[in-house]
Amino acid sequence: MILIRLLAVLMVFALPQQAFAAQLQMPYARPAFAGATISEKKFVCPPVPSKGTPDLVLTGIYDKNDPEKDDANASNKAQYRKETRAMAQFENKLLALTNAYYVAQPNTAAPKARCALAWMHEWASKNAMLGTVNYVGISVRHWTLASLSSAYGQIRDEESLNAEENIKVRAWLRALAYAVIADYDAPKNKRENNLAYWAAWSVTMTGIALNDYNLYQWGMKRGMNAIGDIAADGTLPLEMERGSKALLYHQFALTPLLMLAEAGVANGFNMYDLNNGYLHRLAKRVLVGIETPAFFQSRTGYEQDSTETLSAGHMAWIAVYHARYPSYRTRVLISRYQPLISRRLGGDMTLLFGRGS
Repeated sequence: MILIRLLAVLMVFALPQQAFAAQLQMPYARPAFAGATISEKKFVCPPVPSKGTPDLVLTGIYDKNDPEKDDANASNKAQYRKETRAMAQFENKLLALTNAYYVAQPNTAAPKARCALAWMHEWASKNAMLGTVNYVGISVRHWTLASLSSAYGQIRDEESLNAEENIKVRAWLRALAYAVIADYDAPKNKRENNLAYWAAWSVTMTGIALNDYNLYQWGMKRGMNAIGDIAADGTLPLEMERGSKALLYHQFALTPLLMLAEAGVANGFNMYDLNNGYLHRLAKRVLVGIETPAFFQSRTGYEQDSTETLSAGHMAWIAVYHARYPSYRTRVLISRYQPLISRRLGGDMTLLFGRGS
């Protein structure tokens, strides 16, 4: 693994440099036509669902004396959901706007793009998520940044965006990305588990949305390091420590890695092939685990909790993988769980990655 990490550090300098005037490409497909056109005259931008706050001091769902971090405290979980409910609603509604804009043809959804920018401007004006954060807030900040940058990337090319709002939002997203970098470059956060992968995805997506190669490069480097974490049997050692949620956390770790791989492919770098294709081993291990968790039960000694594993949000990665590597197994799962929607990935994955057959 040390050799793989050294190679990743060297390979990051081989990532295709974009010319200054060139645009880093989005990882999503833009469908030729996704549905009925949207009339500009009928759409009225609603008030922003939540105006955001600078501080993210949030309740952790796991007890500190739970070594596997697999037994959520019911009271803590309810409190966390209460604390983050408004943020989640904002992200979901924001991405519904930007998804509608991104797939419109002919592009008659410009008012939705302007509305989405205005909503993000409200948060930017409050310096949302740039204040005091605790250890839970650090995670929520990078998850939310992934949502916000995915949304902004979908509307970034709209020519009618308010110029002043656009400048403010771009500066705020960049500040958030550098806050995430500071969080994960800190010595106390050197543990390379699923959270580091999500941080990498959020910063990479911000780099793409803003055409900022430095941000893109930081995230892709962390993603390449992550490939070195995958064992020959397709498992991730740190996620195997999660007891009854080992399968869930393998799935949770795989999700941002696939988005990073798609970001790389869109910009001329194939992360799927790194380390002899070990990312495919991880994907296959998770796919088989969804069908039968016997491997994870045997290795961990715990019956696997599938309550969250089989939720549509956690299954959204399958639309991403199926678009690139379609199979009978992924096709069946998509038909069973669609629409596969994840705000952390960019919204409706069935819509944005509808390339597979």
